[in-house]
Amino acid sequence: GINTTKGILNKFTPADRCSQETEELDKIIEASDNGEEWAHQKFDELWDKYENDPSWLPRLASARIRIYQSAAEQGDKKAQYWMGFSLRRIDKQQALRWLLPLAQEGNVEAMKAIASGYTEFGGFGDDESQYLYWYRMAAEAGDAEAQSTVGLQYRCQNNYREAGKWYQMAAKQKDAQGLLGLAECYEQKQMEEEFQARKETLTPEKERILQSRRQQYQDRIEELRLEALNCARSRRDFAEACHDLGHFYNRLLIGFKGNIEEKED
Repeated sequence: GINTTKGILNKFTPADRCSQETEELDKIIEASDNGEEWAHQKFDELWDKYENDPSWLPRLASARIRIYQSAAEQGDKKAQYWMGFSLRRIDKQQALRWLLPLAQEGNVEAMKAIASGYTEFGGFGDDESQYLYWYRMAAEAGDAEAQSTVGLQYRCQNNYREAGKWYQMAAKQKDAQGLLGLAECYEQKQMEEEFQARKETLTPEKERILQSRRQQYQDRIEELRLEALNCARSRRDFAEACHDLGHFYNRLLIGFKGNIEEKED
């Protein structure tokens, strides 16, 4: 049971943590989980400070057990989610005990928590099929983050048509990763059209059409990346949008010709 899990956590959590520090950590975590901005910022600072400390993740798990155990056992869904989320790297059986019923009820956050548990460092063991299964479930339920993740998986397989479908769904919800991924799909499609066109003898009319299509793609790609920048909700999203925009504007300066010639080589 949970008491056994707490015993496991005690092996990893330093016993000499002062009660004041423990109470402060609990306060920050609970406020962050409730979406309070000051706590988000403080939590990010703590993460940056302790992320290489092997006791950090067990401390977080132990804190959430203290915060949520009672409410979870009384049926509070949010508390049950955080119990399962926190236990993934500590006790797979206990984590799934809390997460699976929520996921089966349609809770997309629980689906994503299970999915991420099946990554290399997720706690459940690296299992790509389970990872994709649960993210696909969350994506089909309408979760934008999951839709972007599914899109990325297809993009990694060079299936840009299918990737674009999922990115489009996420982009409609103003998800930064969905917007950036959709821009990548448009960029890939533009490159393919340019490459194909250069194989043929271009008449003035074909050149005019090609230039028009190029401008349409460039306008759409720029629009999506600027929108991603404005929609960024995390430092990661903001950084990636800035990077992609910088890369895009640099390519506008040098043109696509060099990239096409490289592809032909």
